[in-house]
Amino acid sequence: MKMKELLRKILAMGIVALFLGATGSAFFKINISVNAQGVTVCVNDDNTDGPWDGTLTHPYQNITSGLAHASDGDAVYVQSGNYHENVFLNKSVTLKGYSKPIIDAMGGIGINMTIDESFTYGVTVDGFDITNSSYGVYLMMQDIENLNGTSVTIGDIVVADNRISSSVDGFYVYVNEVGYNMSGNSSVVMGDFNITGNVVSCGNIGIFIDSFYNIGSYMYNSSSFMMGNLDFSNNTIDSGSYGLYLDDLEYIGYMMHDESQFTMGSILTNENTIHSGSYGIYVYGIYDVGEYMYGASYFSMGSIEFDDN
Repeated sequence: MKMKELLRKILAMGIVALFLGATGSAFFKINISVNAQGVTVCVNDDNTDGPWDGTLTHPYQNITSGLAHASDGDAVYVQSGNYHENVFLNKSVTLKGYSKPIIDAMGGIGINMTIDESFTYGVTVDGFDITNSSYGVYLMMQDIENLNGTSVTIGDIVVADNRISSSVDGFYVYVNEVGYNMSGNSSVVMGDFNITGNVVSCGNIGIFIDSFYNIGSYMYNSSSFMMGNLDFSNNTIDSGSYGLYLDDLEYIGYMMHDESQFTMGSILTNENTIHSGSYGIYVYGIYDVGEYMYGASYFSMGSIEFDDN
């Protein structure tokens, strides 16, 4: 049996168990993290002469090469140094920096992340110093939609403990139409979405959640959507404009029919330290959440917290 099919069967059984165990409860925590069982790929800019095979003895010289030779579920470990590159991350890997390796984006995007339905193991970016960038981290996830009898599993998305210096936004996040228009027994299962513990200095917006739109909306039959927390906490931000801007968090669990199920964790914006040229925290809208439910559809969500900022 293929690993992805096995994971889906395990997750399907877990979902059934969660719903049975949650009878009479308004909310329960979701934890669907999948531990990667891949290989370790090493990167060290000191290895200027080669050979390069990604081992600790012969690491790749740059992050782009390390990612090119990594597969989903692998970990790419980057030693301290100066890496002059724009990192394009489109694989389900852990990208870990030791002693804050510097990514000099040369005026472009530091880490450009495109997340799709193949990210079974999630993705982690941890421990980098991203400098000389327009956008420090540019994250896009969209069009996981129109599913009919199909299951998609996406692990945790974590961007933590990084230092970012950018001329525009420290983080730009666009998530759109994930779990949109599902029917049959389709399911989307996501882990936590965390931007936490980062230090950001930027010319415009520190953390810009431009869109979290049409998430688990227009579900029919016995389709289901489950995800963990949205956590934007414990960041230190010095921004020219907004510190943390939550724009369109809307149409979440919206227009549900039949026996469809929507469950997610909390939206957490806690313990941030912000110095900004405009609003510290600006929330344009969190609305159309769990609105228009028909038949025996079910919606459950945690809390929305803005605490100790």
